[in-house]
Formats: sequence, structure tokens, C-alpha cells
Amino acid sequence: MGASRALRTAPIVDWDRAAAVFGTPFFDAVRLHLGSFQGFPDVAALDALLAQRAQPVLNANGLALRFVDAGGSGRDAGGTGPRGYEELVYFEGRVGIRAGNWHDFFNAIAWLAWPRVKAALNQAHVRGLRQAPAWREPGGRGTARDSATLFDEAGAAVACADGELAGLLRDFRWKDLFVSRRAGVQDRLRCYIVGHSLMDKALAPYKGMTANALVFPVAPDFFSRPVAEQVEILDGLLAAWFAEPAHLDAAGPFSPLPLLGLPGYCGGNADPSYYDDAATFRPGRMRITNRDGLRKGR
Repeated sequence: MGASRALRTAPIVDWDRAAAVFGTPFFDAVRLHLGSFQGFPDVAALDALLAQRAQPVLNANGLALRFVDAGGSGRDAGGTGPRGYEELVYFEGRVGIRAGNWHDFFNAIAWLAWPRVKAALNQAHVRGLRQAPAWREPGGRGTARDSATLFDEAGAAVACADGELAGLLRDFRWKDLFVSRRAGVQDRLRCYIVGHSLMDKALAPYKGMTANALVFPVAPDFFSRPVAEQVEILDGLLAAWFAEPAHLDAAGPFSPLPLLGLPGYCGGNADPSYYDDAATFRPGRMRITNRDGLRKGR
């Protein structure tokens, strides 16, 4: 939650303008929860939505989650002792939310839509903190926590019923995927955004928007299920994946996915020349640094 964009507050994008964007594929996974509000909600309204759920949202420590006012600094002053953000979530069930802040709003929405993987990501952070206290220092997160952060901020779950399509995505064969196999992508592949920073950016999407994707094989009838059921299944698959520490310790565990290349995400991408932009649709993996200074594979 440390990116400069995280400081952007609600007035810069008004609710009515945002609500029009909520109808786009970027928000397919969370639209059910966004429809609960008629305007930008305060922290109490977000917390009330938690309380209305038939099943409580639990963290990995078994505590029911609460959204609490973090104040303008982003620090939850109501927690116990000197605990940081991730520790407060895990040990006290407190998720600090800055009022009127889009980034924090989407973090809350992500907890509502993806409770199991959010809990698993939080547990991965706490596990890293306990194993290597030196990582508390700036710039000392470690590989596992870097990976958890990259997915929490910019992750996406991709369900794919065609192994060839999944291979094309992982191999950066963008024209083969989005042009030659476009019909297959539309019928047998679906991307759901998990990362709250990506949701924030989707209020004003741009061509270079890239998700850190995890691809899961599914049966063809997966896509006939209601969206909420698809998301619930993927939430469980993601949580199981992140519960395995070795996955997070691996270098470059995610598949970079330029979101505006997906059919339906951009009106202009039906033209094959759209994918000639090598700055966006890169031919292979390299190391780049994101706005938070974290390295990620690309």
C-alpha cells in the first residue's frame, strides 16, 4: 500500500464517473460488492458490508476481519503496540482504511471478493516478518514478501480451459494468443483482477497496464457457472497456491499479462496491428522495476 498512487483520494475521480467504469471487465470479479454503494462509502459503511455477510471474512489466524479508520497517515492508531499493517491484520483482524482513498477502498473490496487469498497473502507477509525480522527495514522485504506484495497490488487470476492458450500466454506469444487464437481466448479463457492497485488504475486504464497473473486450468463448463461461483473457486485455488512457501521463494513466479490486450478490455484491440507495440507486448521476460521499487518479471 506504499505506492504514490495510494495517496490519491476520492475527489480526483468522482463516484459517478467511476461507476461507469465499474461496468468494464476490469471489475468483473468485484462488481457484486461495488453495487452496494450509491456514493463513495466511508469506513463504517465498508465495515458494515463485512458484518452483513452470511459467512464472516476470517484472516489466516481465524479472526473475523474489521475495517477500521487508519487516519490520513495510513497508520492504524487503534491497534496494539508497535505492530505494522500486516501484523495488525493477522494478530488483531484490523484492516486499516484511509477515508476517501481509492486505493484503500479497493483493498477493502478485494477482501470482500477474494477473502481466502487475501488472508493467505497476509499470512505470507507475517511468516516473512517472523522468519527474518531484519526485513522490517526499508528495502529488506525478501523474495517471498516481494512476490506477495506484487500479487496483492497487481495480481490477476486467469482461468483457462485450453492448455495451448495458457502456453501462449506464458511464452509471450501475444499475436498468436490475441489474434490467431482470439476466438479461443473469448470462449476458453477469463481473467479476473485481484490486485487492488490494478483496480485503482482501471479507473483510468492505459495500454501498458500489466497484471501479475497466475493461470489455472479449468474444465470448459467452468465458464457456464455464475461469476461469483467462478471467483469463489479461483479464490480457493489462489489461497492454496500462496499457502506453499516455495512458490513465493521462486524467481518470477507470475506471468505478465498486458490487460488491454484481452478481448473486451479495449475497443481498439480487434485490429491486429494493436499488438505490434513491442513496448507493451514484449517478446520475452526481462527485469523491470515497478513504481514501488519492487522488481518483477516481464
